[in-house]
Amino acid sequence: LHRGKGADTIVRAAQLMDTPLACFTIAGDGPQRAELEAEVARLGLQDRFHFLGYVHDVPSFLHSLDAFVFPSASEGFGYALVEALACGLPCIASNVGGIPEILGEDGGIMVPPDDPQALADAMQKMMDPEVRRHYSALAPEIAKRFSIEECARRYAEIYEELLERRGG
Repeated sequence: LHRGKGADTIVRAAQLMDTPLACFTIAGDGPQRAELEAEVARLGLQDRFHFLGYVHDVPSFLHSLDAFVFPSASEGFGYALVEALACGLPCIASNVGGIPEILGEDGGIMVPPDDPQALADAMQKMMDPEVRRHYSALAPEIAKRFSIEECARRYAEIYEELLERRGG
């Protein structure tokens, strides 16, 4: 947990949400954990947040969730997002780096980075079971576009095209 991953934005967004029914599980460890736990306590949100620390069994952890929130301030690719999609999770993510390429137009809800109100609105929307079902249905197919097999197939196509151009 460090500033760039946006867990502090989740805490601020949780405070803005209209429902006390939303609970948040934060996986990971790092330099920001103590600060996040203190902020959660200061805001009186301890009953809504659970800090797991380092998670060894990521697929089991992801399958225990109703939705995945990935509010990074910057992100190159977003491998954790692809893992969540592969598990069929509806996703909310910051519109940064490679995230728009992963989610496309309708693969999840994208929000501006470091915008607690936009994130709160998106999380509130994701509380609706129909919204979650919609994004969950799309998630595995989106993740398949980034599988090892698909990436290898695309690389092979590129190499074949380059070889054909060279006459070989």
